Amino acid sequence: MRPGAEEEVMTTQPVMLQPRDARAAFWERFQREVELRVRECNAIAGEPLWVVSGTGGPVCRLTIASSARSGDRIDCSFDVNRGTLSCAPGPAVRAERLRFHLKEGKLVLNGRAYDIGGALGLVLDELVCVDEE
Repeated sequence: MRPGAEEEVMTTQPVMLQPRDARAAFWERFQREVELRVRECNAIAGEPLWVVSGTGGPVCRLTIASSARSGDRIDCSFDVNRGTLSCAPGPAVRAERLRFHLKEGKLVLNGRAYDIGGALGLVLDELVCVDEE
């Protein structure tokens, strides 16, 4: 092996995150996607229909709520140690709690795997159904 070849090989290897670090990175991506989707929805509507609160910091919780009706909301929390994302409806949302398990970078619900966008679509659909009533 030529000098420096070993060093080149090592630098091309993917960085493997520890499970807790990978789960924390997932939560960061999930928060960004929530914020993006809510901004897009509000832009399409031409008014602030939904607000996101609780993002950022070490606490893994956020709320997506109607700007007009406080009971129209979804509260999401993420257990970094277990890799579990729970999204519970507020009192005005007639829906069941969704409990996803993070497995190999996918969110699994009832045996079906979703990427972040797909899982978030399920969560946000609960709010859209409320708004259409």
